[in-house]
Amino acid sequence: MTMTLKAQDMRARLQALQDWERRKYDAQALDKRRAEWTAQCKKLKKVVEQLEWIGNREHALTECQSQVKLVRALVAKATETLQDGGGDERLTHEDHWAKTLNATEKLVSQLSEFVVSGWNAFVENLGNLPQPATIRATLPLSRPGNRQAFDDYSETHSRFQRVARTDGPATQEDVFALRRLALLLEDTAARFNFSEVPEAVSEFYMAISSGKGAPLALFTNEVRAWLEAEGQAEAFMVVSR
Repeated sequence: MTMTLKAQDMRARLQALQDWERRKYDAQALDKRRAEWTAQCKKLKKVVEQLEWIGNREHALTECQSQVKLVRALVAKATETLQDGGGDERLTHEDHWAKTLNATEKLVSQLSEFVVSGWNAFVENLGNLPQPATIRATLPLSRPGNRQAFDDYSETHSRFQRVARTDGPATQEDVFALRRLALLLEDTAARFNFSEVPEAVSEFYMAISSGKGAPLALFTNEVRAWLEAEGQAEAFMVVSR
């Protein structure tokens, strides 16, 4: 083989190697693009689901209509390029893919704002659910049943707040759970009795609730008459130390 042929063969081998490296780079770059797009798609799917769950999907998409159209156009062009032979190189080297990802990220951000506002409106529409501290300020805990009702309300309200204070529902079950908790709070609040009790009765109940029992001296005729009138007399028994 002459030197010329050897040189030509070497150039051909070098060109083949360069072509292989370029194709390898393009394939790796395209895989990276696809991974980035998959992540963006997951975010977009999630935020659209959240909008659906709280009932403002169509409104949000209408308000973001221009951005939706832009994303669709960019995706259509990317799809067309991929389907066209040799489109991989154009997608990996041109800035089209970056535009697509950026446009999609912006759309996700815009729709997320509607998720937050829609979720807040959903929580507000569940009704007036006072804070336990607000109820505690006026609720006579010495009245029979109020202490247990208040404890139940406080526990349920804490569960309600843990879900309500998020930026949106993590799953559709969060929507159902919040509705159930709101109804449970309303039912529990209906058990509250805000009418005051006589001071002697209040003192008797405070002693009972201490866990040590009430001295017989606190069981006055006034207390006994009140308990009988309230149907609570059979709830107590006298024991000795």
